[in-house]
This record gives sequence, structure tokens and C-alpha cells, in this order.
Amino acid sequence: MRRSVLAAEQLGIRELVVHPYSVFRGDTMLTDEGYADNLRYFSRWAAFFKQHNMEMCIENMVGKPGSENPSIWADVTRLCRLVDEIGEPHVGTCLDTGHAFLSGDDPAACARQMGSRLKATHIADNKGDRDAHVSPFMGSIDWPELVRALRDIGYQNDFSFETQNLSACFPLAVQPEIIRFSYTLGEYLLSDALFTDIGQQPPM
Repeated sequence: MRRSVLAAEQLGIRELVVHPYSVFRGDTMLTDEGYADNLRYFSRWAAFFKQHNMEMCIENMVGKPGSENPSIWADVTRLCRLVDEIGEPHVGTCLDTGHAFLSGDDPAACARQMGSRLKATHIADNKGDRDAHVSPFMGSIDWPELVRALRDIGYQNDFSFETQNLSACFPLAVQPEIIRFSYTLGEYLLSDALFTDIGQQPPM
């Protein structure tokens, strides 16, 4: 964690996304013990983040039954409680839209619940069967509703794609064009055209 914070600081990165973790006894995932352990861990690191002018963004994880790495941190209510209990203004959440949808949640509802706690995003789509890490509109997430939610809560930070599987299957020579397309797609998602194209009034 220390090396990651120092490296991000040198690169001029202000928000650093971190994964909460699960605690097991044998094959049993321990909810209360896991919450308490994460609270101690991230509270301890919060001072170091603050010292280096870094915002800690704790990400929602995947909690779909039968998933390879089930997590108590798919529960956005629990994640928000953790952030509130840490109680530092530079500690908030990262919304991973793919994780939320894969866990059976509505990413837009998750964004609204996170509200002012939301400091970062991992934007990716899937069809609810696996964490595909593909671009918006390649899966089943309602993107106009997600963007409407981000506008409603006044989110002003980065809209960060985590869509490595969009480009990974193509030869390296053409991947730059796919990355340029991703930028164009991001600009579209953040524009009023996203709503007018489907006959909706853009949110303010």
C-alpha cells in the first residue's frame, strides 16, 4: 500500500482505488470479523493517504453466489457504512459498474446510494454472467440511467473505463484506434446526446 501511494503521488494521481477484502474461517466467510478487520486496516492507512494528499476510494466488489471470489463488499450499504465510520473526508468509494451489475444490483441505484462518498468510477459493462470488462453498450447495463444518477448526485471526478477486454483480443497494431474509440464513446456518454438520442430530456 505504501509503495502504491508513493508511486501515485509521483505520477500526480489524486485518487487511488483500493479493494476491501474478505475474511474466512475455512470455507466460511465471516461478515462481522471481515467488516471489523477492514475498518482497522483502512483507518490505519487513511492518515498516510492524507499525508500524501491522496484520496482513498474503496471499491464495491462482486458478491454473486457461486462466484470465484465472493465478497461481503458487494453490499453497497455495508461499504458506505465503512466509509462513514472511517470518517475522513478524503476517504470515499469507487463504483465499479461491472461488479454492481454482476452482483445483481442496479449501478445507478448504487451511485445514488454512494452519493457524495463517490470519488472514483470503474466503468465497464457485462451481461450479468461474468466480469467481462467490455465497453458500455456491449452488455446489459442501462447507461443513460447510470449517467443520470451521476449527474443527479453531482459527481465531478473521473469517468474511468476499465475495459481491457475491448482491445485485448485485437493485434497490438490496431489497439490505439480502439483506445481512441473509447475516448469518443466516453465523450458521448457524458453528453446530452446520450439522452436526446433515446427521446429523453437530459438531466441538468
